[in-house]
Amino acid sequence: RRFRRLAHVFPDFNELQLEAYRLDDTLRSTFGANLQYSRPSWIFIMDHALQAMITKLLIGFQLDIYEEAELHMIYWYVDYLSGLRIHYLNEMYCAKESSGGKKKVPRAKDILSGKGSKPKHPPPSLVMLEAMQSMVRGLFRLLAFCLSEGLLSSPKSVRAGLAQRFVLRFRSLETFQLPHLPSYHDFDQSAVLAQEASEKRSVLSAAQASFHEASQLLERFNVGLRDRDSEKASSDYDLPKALRRVAVANQLGITQLLRLETEELSRKKVITETLHHPDFISIQVVDK
Repeated sequence: RRFRRLAHVFPDFNELQLEAYRLDDTLRSTFGANLQYSRPSWIFIMDHALQAMITKLLIGFQLDIYEEAELHMIYWYVDYLSGLRIHYLNEMYCAKESSGGKKKVPRAKDILSGKGSKPKHPPPSLVMLEAMQSMVRGLFRLLAFCLSEGLLSSPKSVRAGLAQRFVLRFRSLETFQLPHLPSYHDFDQSAVLAQEASEKRSVLSAAQASFHEASQLLERFNVGLRDRDSEKASSDYDLPKALRRVAVANQLGITQLLRLETEELSRKKVITETLHHPDFISIQVVDK
């Protein structure tokens, strides 16, 4: 029910976004240089809208509505939305640290590449968001490799209809105006792997690096949480523990895949399970 309802909130968020523009103009004219951040209302709406989009896509894993052949597509889109959230939150926290000042509107190219200012002392929530982005980026790369090598048991009809599924999965999100609306062509360009075996395996190495980065960020999150409040409940550490298990399980799977020669790889298949976290896949490499 929550999944269905979320599909209808984005036109409202878009209306609120337009109202926030006007409110921020009023705030700037009223407070001038005393306004710590030039777009407080807009960033509030944008962050909540992006969070709702990410939540909607990840609920699909809990409902088990995605085919294996489209898992990497979902994670690719979540990576983009997470990158937007991180970019705008970085901008806001940097403005707070430097006592405000006007910020130029970011280019879509900079957002996609992860460029931009970063605060010196990010809150744990932002560090966790960065860890989750690294996680979904690693999953996108890992699953794209598995799909290209025929390691996933997904019908050919599903793979052939990915363009239609792209429209189906993300159509409701398009009612909210983003700085760049991702298209199937954008996804396809990111997901196409080189034909050379060595270059394909470099994708696995990149996935492993993403999981390693996620693990480092999760450790930073734990340290930041301890420094801010030593009396935090143990449940606050459950999420990083679960995500670390996802990272370790997938790094183990990548290590197994990297050790296999091309002929050995053809005799293997990959099983995907939400074993350690309901939103993030863990793989197992087994014999066919």
